[in-house]
Parts: sequence; structure tokens; C-alpha cells
Amino acid sequence: MDYYDGILPDNHKPCKDIAKQLFEQSGNMTVILGGGRRHFYPNDHEDGRKDGNDFVESWKQNPDVRFVETSEELFDYENSGFKEDRLVGLFSDDHLEYEVDRESREPTQPSLINMTEVAIRKLSMNPNGYYLFVEGGKIDHGHHENQPIRALFDFKALDQSIGKAKELVNTDDTLIMVSADHSHVFSIGGYGRRGTNVFGTGTAGATDDDENVFICKLLLFCNAVFYGGSIFVEILAPTIILLTGELHKILMFMNLEIGSVRVFPIIDDIEIPTL
Repeated sequence: MDYYDGILPDNHKPCKDIAKQLFEQSGNMTVILGGGRRHFYPNDHEDGRKDGNDFVESWKQNPDVRFVETSEELFDYENSGFKEDRLVGLFSDDHLEYEVDRESREPTQPSLINMTEVAIRKLSMNPNGYYLFVEGGKIDHGHHENQPIRALFDFKALDQSIGKAKELVNTDDTLIMVSADHSHVFSIGGYGRRGTNVFGTGTAGATDDDENVFICKLLLFCNAVFYGGSIFVEILAPTIILLTGELHKILMFMNLEIGSVRVFPIIDDIEIPTL
């Protein structure tokens, strides 16, 4: 099933694409913020809908809806006193940018913390309370694309958004739940003293058993997958992991050969910022 009507298999025609479902149910929602704008445009836009519907224009023509496309327009809506009853913001034709790249690549996009704050301030005007769902969706993208630094800083953005939510609500009458739909492959593989940079190496003297401490980078990002029935281990991001002479012992323990391990650079277009 794709995002647009018109290209669904015949046996799926009774199904409505996700964008159409969101538009049709948007009257029951006060705040919608995210990306994927092209899925709401008709087919006269690049990669637009195949059924000709223009949901963006429908939102723009609705006097009860403020439709925004930039962070400036989002803040203008807040500064105007949330005049319209409903807010719809689509800030990218595709997915939103990774947080670590956002200001340099897509400076008009709001951050996750920006969207969280505006949404809470708007929804808090309802005397009957509200439900708000906030997703750090690019964390998963970073892992699937083998981009651990980008995944990590989008996790940081989610953590900051949780902190902002705690600032804005009264936890006596508001429940904040934090969860994940599945996990990925970050691990802490070395010993470091308190305060050690998570991108640094383990520290001699960090434990009482220094002779048996495997001094490696603290933060590891490793995927293990199966190819033809044999285990193939990918050790990713040499900016994060350092292999030492102990590698042979590890492979022997795992019953793997050196040829079963690939080490390759995958982060070559961003500087590692301070976490």
C-alpha cells in the first residue's frame, strides 16, 4: 500500500491511503505537524497524488485551519494567539531533516522541541485536556541508514522535547509516557570514568581489574545479520569504534574469521558535534 490513491492494486482499492485518512480525520485533530507534504498535493506537483486531490489547498481554504510550512509561520501562529481553531504544519515535501543537519540544510524547518512546545501551548487551551503524540521518527531512519551520529542526536532532540514537555505541563494532572516501538544496536562497550565523553575511549583505572579491561571506544554501533546461513558481522562507523589486537580473540570466541568482519566509514559528511 502506498501513500497515494490511484496506484493501489485492484484488490486493495477499498483501502484509503495514509495521507487521505489523515486529511479525512483531521477535523478531529487540533494539531498536526510533520513532513510528507507531497502526499497531500495533486499530481501537478512532483511526486504528487495520483487521484488529483489537493488536500493542502482544502486546508488553506478552511477558515478554522492555520496551514503553515516554515518555523517562522509556526511561531507567527503562536504569537497571534492561536487565532484559528486547528493547526496543520507540513514543513517538507519528504521526511524532515536530521536534527544535526537541520540548521545547515533546512533552516526553515522547526525542531522537534519547537513543534512540541507550540503543540502543548495550543492544546493546553482546551479546558477538557488533550492527548499529544510526539515521535522522534528520524532516530529509526538514522539506524537503518547506518548513521549512528545522526540517530544519536535525534534521540537527544527527543530527550529535549520530553524535558520541554515537563516544563510546560503540570505533572499532577498530566501523564507523560516515553516508549519505543523497537530497539537498535547502540551499546556501551568500554569502561569510562564519570564524565568521559561518550565518543571517547575507555579509561585505564576505570575499574579495579585494569589488566583485563578491553580499552575500546565507549559507544559501539554493530549489526549482526545472516547471509546464506553464516553469521556476518558488520562493525560500523570507525569514528565510534576502535578495533585493537584483541579483535582476533573476539573472533575466535565467536567462531568467526577475519574475513567475516567489515569495517568501513559511513559518516564522511558531518563533523561529530559535542553531545
